[in-house]
Amino acid sequence: MAPIKSSLARSAKKLLGVFNQSDLSLRGASNSTRFKFEADIMITATNLGASSQSNNKAYVVFTSSGAVKITGANAPNFSFDYILVAGGGSGAGFGQGSYYSSASGTNSTAFGVTAAGGGGGGRYNGGDGSDGGSGGGGGVGPGYSPPTAGSGNKYPGSAPTPAPLRGQAAPGQGNPGGDGSPNVYGGSGGGGAGGAGGNNTSNFSSGAGGVGVAAFSGDTDFPTSFGTPGPSAGRWFAGGGGGAGGYPTSPHNAPGGAGGGGNGSNTDAAGEGNATANTGGGGGSSNISGGGGAGGGGAGGVLTATGQSLTAGTTYPITIGTGAAAPQAAQGSGEKAKGADGILVMRIPAPVMTTYTVGLNNDAFPS
Repeated sequence: MAPIKSSLARSAKKLLGVFNQSDLSLRGASNSTRFKFEADIMITATNLGASSQSNNKAYVVFTSSGAVKITGANAPNFSFDYILVAGGGSGAGFGQGSYYSSASGTNSTAFGVTAAGGGGGGRYNGGDGSDGGSGGGGGVGPGYSPPTAGSGNKYPGSAPTPAPLRGQAAPGQGNPGGDGSPNVYGGSGGGGAGGAGGNNTSNFSSGAGGVGVAAFSGDTDFPTSFGTPGPSAGRWFAGGGGGAGGYPTSPHNAPGGAGGGGNGSNTDAAGEGNATANTGGGGGSSNISGGGGAGGGGAGGVLTATGQSLTAGTTYPITIGTGAAAPQAAQGSGEKAKGADGILVMRIPAPVMTTYTVGLNNDAFPS
């Protein structure tokens, strides 16, 4: 590893750069040159969402599909950590005299691994929750056999190396939704990356969405523009959607899981039950006409790794999964119960940032 450079030396390099681009002088008499930033490691990010630095750590954020490439004399010494979250599934529900089903979120892919989209919640009248990164909660209805929740932990294709999140054996990306119960009007919660969705156990209660996970084990320097607060430090992602129901006119809604899961809802307002943007959270189920409950959407699958490297000069495509929207026909005043789009966050650790001069898109890394 190259010797650690002093902050003064690194700052001087950023200021001096190299003279390699010509401009006309003010009086047009001769050519002069302007500074161009030169880095030991240059990150080229296509369709970059955001970037930031804190306590000598840097963060590169993708909220939509793009690409990344590493170049520079010390590119082989570049290492990073990442969290990759897929799109969340939508909640199901009952409204405007119709039952409406849900849909599953889509996958996120980066660096040769795939996080699975969250499963949609089961509809009223016995609909099963769908499998996904985390599974959707089961729907319910009196007189019907118990619907089942989506399984969660679904990995599309072979398991990645290194193993996925939270030290679990592959394919651990999330958790099941809650199971439905027969002759019960409550809705079950969708699974979250950190815990299963809650079961519905009575006519007067619905299951909460499963809890999500804190990015990088609760990194307190993580940019606060992304994720949500949670039960402990850091920013949280991939909470499951809450269930909703009514018996027959007394509404009971359950909250979404920490990490952006949408709350169960009994109102007709547009946006009710939607998961928090770019968390991969599942949408909360919706019941806007009384009667039976429905399952919340499962969160998008989560994968994370530390100490990763990339081949210098190679472009790595990035796909960010989209959150699912419930069908529009039965949603009354507007879109609701929607799962959230996913996200990719690359964290560049302090040893890299303090040892090398790191640039972003042909300029100094934003401070």
